Amino acid sequence: MHKESGSPYLLSMIIPVYNAQDALRPLLECIQNEKDERLEVILINDGSTDNSLKVLRNYSRDIPNATVIDQSNHGAPYARNAGLHRAKGKYLWFFDADDILGEHALTRLLNVLRQTDADLIIGNMKFVDEKGRGRVRVPVFKDELTGDIHAAFFWDSFPGNKIYRRTVVQENGIGWSNVRIHQDLNFYLKFLPFCKSIQYIKDVLYAHVEHPSGSISSACSRKVVDAVRSVGCVSSFYRNKNIIPRFEKELEYNLVKHILIQAEKLQRMRLADRVYVSLYFRGALKNTEYKKNSYVSSLDIKRIERFMRMGF
Repeated sequence: MHKESGSPYLLSMIIPVYNAQDALRPLLECIQNEKDERLEVILINDGSTDNSLKVLRNYSRDIPNATVIDQSNHGAPYARNAGLHRAKGKYLWFFDADDILGEHALTRLLNVLRQTDADLIIGNMKFVDEKGRGRVRVPVFKDELTGDIHAAFFWDSFPGNKIYRRTVVQENGIGWSNVRIHQDLNFYLKFLPFCKSIQYIKDVLYAHVEHPSGSISSACSRKVVDAVRSVGCVSSFYRNKNIIPRFEKELEYNLVKHILIQAEKLQRMRLADRVYVSLYFRGALKNTEYKKNSYVSSLDIKRIERFMRMGF
């Protein structure tokens, strides 16, 4: 039983912002249209150098229960943690400034939150290009929500379609680790061991904007090794909670899976970066017992073995 002492809000929407002045306007206009007094909106300007802070302050005047936090640039995890520490809602929704709210998503979600007592709510999402063209992604797990929380370790960790119960987060000291990629995976995996129930809703909660691949230096750089660091931070968190023996194989599966995802970028890297990342990933895999892990068998074993021999 969670100790919830009459939170004034059903939902705290936490939005970190960095140089997103153009994307912010349509998002904030959607939020403005939702007049529910039980919605709290926390907007964190993370040292933007454009007019993002001005846009936030202008729009927040017409959003009930909106708070603007202005801080120097520390990155998205730090900004989300700042919002988390300020939040008072029963549930938390971490939303990126350049993503798009689903049609009537807030209204529908708030109606669901009035009736549910689940620890985690998961909805549908869309992937769209910068012109808004895209497809709905229906979670493959929607028919599996039968109380088996263990299955959730093998689902996608996208943040925008997940709503977290705040007391579960706060009672267990869950926060965002300072990693450059797979920040959402890190938070999601920390939450799962303490999650007792999950509810699926069919509504599209948000659209994730897929930007064209950036330059080689930004999209395919050494920062991809943070896939290993992200899971490593979770492992340390579990160890401090004395729960790692229960979830060691699930963590190992996620480590191997996300190494394979990031290894797809190797051929687009500069040679020096490719060698560094390849050696880093191969070293991480050598420290596992993935060959004995039955969960890993669902992945492309031949590709793993080829990667271990050749590094790509």
